[in-house]
Amino acid sequence: MTSTIPASTGSAPPASTPTSTSVSTSADQPKPSKLRLATLPGLRVFASLTVFMDHSLLPLPGVNPFADTAFGDAFEAVFRVAAFGCVSFFFVLSGFLLTWLAKPTDSYGGFLRRRLVRIYPGHLVTMLICLLGMGAALWQVLPNIFLVQSWVPRYEVWAALNGSTWSLACEIPFYLLFPFILRWVNKIAPSRLWWWVGGIVATVFVVSTISNFLVPNTPQFPFSSPIGMTQFWMVYTAPPTRMLDFVLGMIMCRIIKTGRWINLGLVPAIAIYLVAGAVGLLLPFTYELAFVEILPAALLVTAAAATDVHNRRSLLRGKIWAKLGDMSYSFYLVHGIVVFGGGTLLRNGQLFSIPAAFGIIAIDLLVSLGLAWLLYTFVERPIRTRWSVARPKLPKLIPT
Repeated sequence: MTSTIPASTGSAPPASTPTSTSVSTSADQPKPSKLRLATLPGLRVFASLTVFMDHSLLPLPGVNPFADTAFGDAFEAVFRVAAFGCVSFFFVLSGFLLTWLAKPTDSYGGFLRRRLVRIYPGHLVTMLICLLGMGAALWQVLPNIFLVQSWVPRYEVWAALNGSTWSLACEIPFYLLFPFILRWVNKIAPSRLWWWVGGIVATVFVVSTISNFLVPNTPQFPFSSPIGMTQFWMVYTAPPTRMLDFVLGMIMCRIIKTGRWINLGLVPAIAIYLVAGAVGLLLPFTYELAFVEILPAALLVTAAAATDVHNRRSLLRGKIWAKLGDMSYSFYLVHGIVVFGGGTLLRNGQLFSIPAAFGIIAIDLLVSLGLAWLLYTFVERPIRTRWSVARPKLPKLIPT
């Protein structure tokens, strides 16, 4: 297939490469003095840490290390909705950055090669580690190998082996459809972009409402009582539902390029995100999973990008944030192995006092960062460097 990826953008950092690059201005772009996207890696780091904390506090045997269960459950509630929102943040960010990055000269095959080289090696390594450590049935392994597990509404399938990779199974169809969706997104009249934002948010609300009132709550999801497994899958892990986050990110990117951004600052955007999380605790669980944070996540991503586009002051720029942002994907892949595997195998389900439990979480974090550095340094980065760029054609030795 030789179709190209249409876009009216210049260059920008992809989700896997938080380094900042200038973007050529045009009639379809703002014209600030300096176009850079250096704040997003820092936000990605905080989102990754939030997901880590939520997973470290899940009410599962051997995971939440607090002997004081009331404290542990309350502490988990603090991170729960924010962590759900971070999933929306990552998906919105992916759609935003891929739209920012897209070039009209890019080929469909080249785009897919870069994305698969980006995600698959790390996935394969961590999946094999999980397979050796815990084993799995063939009907669980095969969907995970081909990253289609999230299409199956069964927890024992999409959460099998390295459970974190369910989100990659949502990324794959988005990558396959991205060039075609982008062609449509680029045709939306600038005056209608915010209407499409409202339409996407309303669609997520409808899906959450259908799940809450019309879908059976049995069999029950393992640790999200009283929600059912199908309810959880329909709102949270089903690729068609998560596609809405990606497309929202694409539209937000066009909003900032066409000068339709509402000029919301980064600090107010963070405040909106946190307040929405608090409100989500008061709503039925199906609304917590995606609805309450999808718009705040989109505003947060765009506000961070606008901070860089207009060269405003940001505390999330710098080499440390960039490096941690580079490692965030590897961290995402390994943290569940440490949190779930470590709690079950090493601590054998033992519970601890509040200070000791915080110490356990800190150790898990350091171990996860160390393993993420190893995975990034010796697997992700060298493979991406070798295979992300198409090899130049060799000259013919004998002219024809």
